[in-house]
Amino acid sequence: MSLVILYGTQTGNAEAVAFKVARLCIKRGMTSVQCFAADSTDITQWTEWKCPVLFIVSNANQGEAPDTFRRTWAMLLQNRFDLSELSYAVFGLGDSTYRKFNYMGKMLHNRLQQLGANPLLTRGLGDESDPSGIYEVLLPWLWQLWGSLDLVPADVEGAENPLEAPFFPLYHVMQGDDVPPAQDVVHEDRLPRTENVFPVRVTNTQQITAEDHFQVVRHVELARCDGEAFSYDVGDALGVYCPNREEQVLAMLELLHLNVETVVHVTLDTSHGLHKWTCPSYVGHSMSVYTLLKWYVDLDAVTSQEFLWMMSDLVEGTDEDSVEIRDRLRELSDPRRVEEYLQYSHREKRNVVEVLQDFRMIHPSLALLLTFATPLRPRLFSISSSSAFDGCQTAHLTVGQLKWNTPLKRPRCGLCSTYLCSRAIGDSVSCFVWEGTLATPETPSPLLCVATGTGIAPIRALLRSCAASPDVWGQTPISLFFGCRFPTKDYLYEGEWNTLKEKLPLLQVFPAFSRLTEKKIYVHHMLGQEAKLVANLLDSTAHKTIIYICGNAKQMPDDTLNVLHQIAEEVLCNGSSDEADAVMKHIAREGRMQMDTWSA
Repeated sequence: MSLVILYGTQTGNAEAVAFKVARLCIKRGMTSVQCFAADSTDITQWTEWKCPVLFIVSNANQGEAPDTFRRTWAMLLQNRFDLSELSYAVFGLGDSTYRKFNYMGKMLHNRLQQLGANPLLTRGLGDESDPSGIYEVLLPWLWQLWGSLDLVPADVEGAENPLEAPFFPLYHVMQGDDVPPAQDVVHEDRLPRTENVFPVRVTNTQQITAEDHFQVVRHVELARCDGEAFSYDVGDALGVYCPNREEQVLAMLELLHLNVETVVHVTLDTSHGLHKWTCPSYVGHSMSVYTLLKWYVDLDAVTSQEFLWMMSDLVEGTDEDSVEIRDRLRELSDPRRVEEYLQYSHREKRNVVEVLQDFRMIHPSLALLLTFATPLRPRLFSISSSSAFDGCQTAHLTVGQLKWNTPLKRPRCGLCSTYLCSRAIGDSVSCFVWEGTLATPETPSPLLCVATGTGIAPIRALLRSCAASPDVWGQTPISLFFGCRFPTKDYLYEGEWNTLKEKLPLLQVFPAFSRLTEKKIYVHHMLGQEAKLVANLLDSTAHKTIIYICGNAKQMPDDTLNVLHQIAEEVLCNGSSDEADAVMKHIAREGRMQMDTWSA
């Protein structure tokens, strides 16, 4: 029996789950399993495969399609596909602490049914907030899937055991005389990539938080090295490639017993039943192992349970120490015992270098490292400039350097944010333009903008875009509510708003400072203080206001939406919660509720 797994992922979680499930499919006797990023396939292929298709999808932003599912979802919304010959199952990854929990998984399951596809079983909705994370739902759901495929008795209840997945590498690594000549080059923008990567140089960089503030935020201006113009819209981002830190690369080479100059050639290993998966761009290219580790394996990422599971399988020996180490790694890698993993790995942000140093008796091959370690993905930074206002020769970023201490007081810092903040004028960076999801108004409409911290970046781009056409936008009400900690330390771009008011005289800015007084004032409190103004903007009979909410996704969006609903209820709807619901749903249905939020 064959099966195709299609995943939609934003940060890599859905991809990792997809490959775990692929291994379990092989364990259950499937002779051929294919695993693709959904957008690398065509919908017309789905029925041509003549086998069931399993979809594993996560959410992006607030319930939107993730990066590797965006094109597919847009196509599915068209009514031109007959999927009556498709048998499918959908498993969604989500977190119930967010407002649109598993929205993409629910919508996909419903849409496939609308197009005539045949569900093998009810959709599965994994919840990161469950005690065992998404596996609390996934493991019994997989057992039901196996039953529907006649891989286990359908009338026997059970749950899949994730530790019994077959262990094998996905890659074959050639070294020595068999390797074609290396294609290494000094310029990282020439390394094999899947995106349209181009080099840029830093033309300006300055810290825009106070020198004594605990967080560094820098305003960075970039120009293309080839002299070409940027092509981006408001709401787009730059995907930035950054290398691993030198000391980590050298430490990993030592742990793998490999030389800096060793040349390798990586190909796919399909001998275990997993075929035709979406593969990294380094596959098929000869390069030094130093280059491979520097640019393609995230040596700074938190070690996954999959990696710890791989390590447990490599422990040899039956002596007491070996058994103890193997058992410990099995405990850490068991999704059903997630608390121990969280304590050891996740909360302490232990990366693969540190974990291998903790267990020095284990020496994975390069093929296994590439299989189970996290790929080094580009980081996205919202563009904070407007090509209409600032010109097409520049792109601005607002970069907050991540630095913190773990519960055990171990210092940690963000890999790419630190890299960007350390770039000097003239330094080069490799990047590509990522198309964002914010919709911008085609005609002037009142704007209600809510942003916190570096979430001001897309709002700055939006307001500068409006200021580029003062004849069009000059008489349009624009209200910006911005949340930060102190007026003198992290009130980002404070000096620019008065300048923009010269072109946008109806622009009003309402800052909320959460650490200025003993009573913390957050941005949603400021919205409440300006309830009359906000209610007027929410009144669809008077305005077609577009609302933008940008910043950290954990609490701020929900707090903001709750306050907007409260204002609508108390000021517009005479205390009717149902009528306030209708007001907010009407705004969302017309596409006038735009969000650009992320998890820290």
